[in-house]
Amino acid sequence: MSDFLVGWWWAVLLGLIGLVIGAQWAIRKPKVRRWWDRMQLKLPIIGDLIRKQAIARMSMVMATLLKSDLPFIKAVRISQRTVHNTVLREALVACEQAVLAGRDIAPALEETDAFPPLVIQVFAVGQASGKLETMLENLATDYDTQVEITSSRLTALLEPVMMICWRSGGVFRLRHDFADFGCRGCVVSYFTTEDFLPPKMPRTQRRTGEIK
Repeated sequence: MSDFLVGWWWAVLLGLIGLVIGAQWAIRKPKVRRWWDRMQLKLPIIGDLIRKQAIARMSMVMATLLKSDLPFIKAVRISQRTVHNTVLREALVACEQAVLAGRDIAPALEETDAFPPLVIQVFAVGQASGKLETMLENLATDYDTQVEITSSRLTALLEPVMMICWRSGGVFRLRHDFADFGCRGCVVSYFTTEDFLPPKMPRTQRRTGEIK
């Protein structure tokens, strides 16, 4: 392995660059993007983080818009733009169409099978009580906290693994500095938490009219 990396490091580097470029090109295709987003949601722990992060952002934006006396349909439509996962965004579009047809939002959300029972319950109770914006704001805060705690625990769990991989990089005894750097860099970057976690979302602010 070490001899191969020393002699063919340039081929490995070109292969990695080609893989990244190819993945970026493929992800622009709607079918590929939908498949990728669906697979992300199915990942253990990570899928739950992605889902809760998207719901927290959507809920806070929708709560802010409803507090500004914006019609519910328009609030749902604008909130769709904050959801980057195509599976969740398409579910919101289906809910919008269901509401336009005269149905309640909670049953429409449940039919998409894309949102947790808690989210459906929040919409059902909030719509019935007339306090939907307050309940959405509380939901966003709760999910924000859960995402932050889980992310911190996952980072703490992976740190020892990263250190072990870093220290074991010398086992290969690569004879070329560049190859040694490349091997260590690949191992560490693979186990970096940011590669597994969804993009970092700034903590949702509770100030009306602004999401930072």
